[in-house]
Amino acid sequence: MIYELMKECNNYFDRGYVEEFDSIEVDGIVGSFNETYKAGMYVIIEGSYLNDGAYKVSSVTPTKITVTETLNIETVEDETVYIIASTPPKSFIDLATEIESKKDKPGVSSEKLADHSISFKDGGSWVSVYSKKIGQYRKVFNEILNWCNYGN
Repeated sequence: MIYELMKECNNYFDRGYVEEFDSIEVDGIVGSFNETYKAGMYVIIEGSYLNDGAYKVSSVTPTKITVTETLNIETVEDETVYIIASTPPKSFIDLATEIESKKDKPGVSSEKLADHSISFKDGGSWVSVYSKKIGQYRKVFNEILNWCNYGN
């Protein structure tokens, strides 16, 4: 859900450095990295055939970024595939978690948890339901992903 929410907001909370790498393994990304990556942050994979998305970093060595999710094995020899360091704020991660927990509950007309409440309209999408909360994170233009798509 976090990647879908980032795309909806056009905000990837990028740290400003785009890197190429060697391959994707089941548990992580292999390469030589210039950016600083730390456990708990996210990496965005863009331009791959099988793995575009946001992944939470679980550990880092000089040649491998291990993520918590399972990836599809992929080499990137002839492709232009990038990773981008991403540091979304806790409030954004919490919003993605909240949306994920609610979006597949058809028939919910309203629900209240502590000081948060939600009401779904018939056929309402998570984007329309959460539009006010999503709005605070929206970006009009994203230089990093523009660079990935059109070169530097």
